[in-house]
Amino acid sequence: MPYYNTTLEDYPDAKVYKKKNDKQEHLILEFFQESHTEEFTPFEVLHHAPLKKNTPITSVRRAINDLTKRGELVKTGNKKMGDLGKMNFTWRFNIYK
Repeated sequence: MPYYNTTLEDYPDAKVYKKKNDKQEHLILEFFQESHTEEFTPFEVLHHAPLKKNTPITSVRRAINDLTKRGELVKTGNKKMGDLGKMNFTWRFNIYK
């Protein structure tokens, strides 16, 4: 559940952002666990997971990638149309972890 401090924020600010990232990852992981037989694109996660309305798609993608690196999610070879008219890969919960 890292926070990538690419803007070189001071430690107190970085700590707040890390906490926000942890919460996003937790909510996204719970969303996948509850729908463990389904596959979702990042845009579908953005629209259906219980995230704050102003959550950027980049934050959802970061969380999905971090959860995949930890083995919690699996990137499938399947694609679905995303919000921007381009195909997006799907992910699913790793039931074998």
